[in-house]
Amino acid sequence: MYSQMLVLNEWFKVEELGTYKIDIRLKAAIHSKDAKDADLKASPFSTLLEVTERDPKHLAAIRLDPGKGIGSNAI
Repeated sequence: MYSQMLVLNEWFKVEELGTYKIDIRLKAAIHSKDAKDADLKASPFSTLLEVTERDPKHLAAIRLDPGKGIGSNAI
């Protein structure tokens, strides 16, 4: 399994609060040496992102423990 963390504000600027739909797909299949010369195809992926008002307490907690801000909206 391959994974990579993406920092969304490096890709686009979120200017309004609300729900955003993010669609992700690879331009081409992945070629892997471990797959005995077979190309690995990945299905497109979609997710929703809810952008809410800035919360200074939440941001401070994330700075103290960056892992708390990943994959969860709860501290």
